[in-house]
Amino acid sequence: MTGPESPEIEAASPKQSPRAKRGKKKREKQSKANVNNLLNIVGYLLSLVTSYLGGVAGWFGGVPNSEISSKYQTLVTPSSAYFGYIWALIFISQGIFAVAQLLPKYREQPLVQNGLGSIYFLACSAQTAWAITFGYAIMPAAFVAMCVLCAALL
Repeated sequence: MTGPESPEIEAASPKQSPRAKRGKKKREKQSKANVNNLLNIVGYLLSLVTSYLGGVAGWFGGVPNSEISSKYQTLVTPSSAYFGYIWALIFISQGIFAVAQLLPKYREQPLVQNGLGSIYFLACSAQTAWAITFGYAIMPAAFVAMCVLCAALL
């Protein structure tokens, strides 16, 4: 016999333990990060960098967000003393999501692929647009960016 059932061939090939077979199947099952995963991390990084440069360093318009925020008070504007803490919490939470959704355990999850898809990237893009327009005090454009951000989050 020379077919796959041949005893000589079976004896020549090393036996794999059930655990090794499961590990091999698991590695084969894991997929690489796809476009949604990559857009999510790129969107987060873009939003983080522009928000920091505009909000803290004052690159867009030369004035930090806390100063502009004090000029345009609303009912939901936080105190300037807490402004940085709130944004830090938001960006840390987003960073945890952005990294976690790249991990093999989560990257193919229906919530990440179908539930969020590219919506998170849209939210990050709107946040980026808001950081720039708010920094230059172009309030109508900042309002539109905030409305897009709100719609993406809902």
